[in-house]
Amino acid sequence: MSRKIKFRAWNIKTKTMIDLHKITPLALSESMNSQLALQGMDGLFIPFHENLILEQFTGLHDWWEGDIFKHSGSIYVIEYKDGAFRFKTKQNTYLDLTKWTPLPEKIGNIHENPELLK
Repeated sequence: MSRKIKFRAWNIKTKTMIDLHKITPLALSESMNSQLALQGMDGLFIPFHENLILEQFTGLHDWWEGDIFKHSGSIYVIEYKDGAFRFKTKQNTYLDLTKWTPLPEKIGNIHENPELLK
């Protein structure tokens, strides 16, 4: 089973979320990754800049690092921890993303809605 590897970035200066495919179309293209594979390399070329906070797609639904969720009156944030994406609780414990019934409600992200964490 494979999942799409996608990134988005929060621009600290403009306070906007950036679709990296729009600003680096060649760097994230399949042909670029094919060329890397031919050279014995893999990975994505992503622009690192002090004004950008990179966040990765979890592979589930439309869930990304930094997204905030509500479930049964509790608030959770998605973080990458110990080799997996997990829900972080206010008590700094981590829970599996995949074992929720019903699914938690996505209510924002840590950049655009930091007040939800209070």
